[in-house]
Amino acid sequence: METQNKIRLVAIDLDGTLLNSHHEVSLKNAEVLRKLEKAGIQVVITTGRAYEAMTKFYREIGLSGEVICYNGSVVYDKEHNIVWKNILDHETGLELVKIGEKYGIYHHGFIDNKWVVPEMSDMAVKYKERTGLTETLVDFHHLEDVAFTKMMYIGENEMLMDIYNVLDDKFGDQLYKAFSNPMFLEIMHRNSSKANALSYLLEQKGLTTENLLAIGDGYNDFEMLSMAGIGVVMENAPMELKKHFTYKALSNDEDGVGKFLENFFGV
Repeated sequence: METQNKIRLVAIDLDGTLLNSHHEVSLKNAEVLRKLEKAGIQVVITTGRAYEAMTKFYREIGLSGEVICYNGSVVYDKEHNIVWKNILDHETGLELVKIGEKYGIYHHGFIDNKWVVPEMSDMAVKYKERTGLTETLVDFHHLEDVAFTKMMYIGENEMLMDIYNVLDDKFGDQLYKAFSNPMFLEIMHRNSSKANALSYLLEQKGLTTENLLAIGDGYNDFEMLSMAGIGVVMENAPMELKKHFTYKALSNDEDGVGKFLENFFGV
């Protein structure tokens, strides 16, 4: 009960956590989150998705708090104004594009809230169907400023691991790299992460990590789960991630988020 009473903010990943396999918010999950907000518990969505691809779920649930997008590169306040942001510089962005071209792997990015792609390949079409985003076709080599909020490589994990190692050798700790799933390698500014974005929010609210409960399912959630007073990992998360955390929720197809929070808070 004492631990439960300390929690004032709940941070929840979207894909694979709050959303089921059909990329939907279940009625159970939405109901419980609304009950939490009515009880004075702040709910913050923390997602690798772009702002445009997140807002429909935010409105559907009826949330009223802040939002963390692009894996922690941008924090939006309750009125959805940007209050915290980290972006890559032009030279780094262009070099990331060249690496994608060298490996012949699909890549795209986000600049000023726009999803920018070099061409609408089959992979781009699938990503559009998954997210509902509207593409902006660009030639990265002719853009005046390739200042990515987030850049992504999508493909087989083996090739992505090769690229990950190349980025390690070339940039060291100058980038934040995260796998949101085995086929998605996401690249951001080194100060970007869900954990850093949450640290900013907690400080603004006069809260500490003891007041935070976080739920996630991906390797890009590891730091967020580790910093939280209560870190909850989904049953559908990789075993390598699950072994680090005591608290477990049922899978995203079993209303894991809603059932865990309902039981934890007694709402």
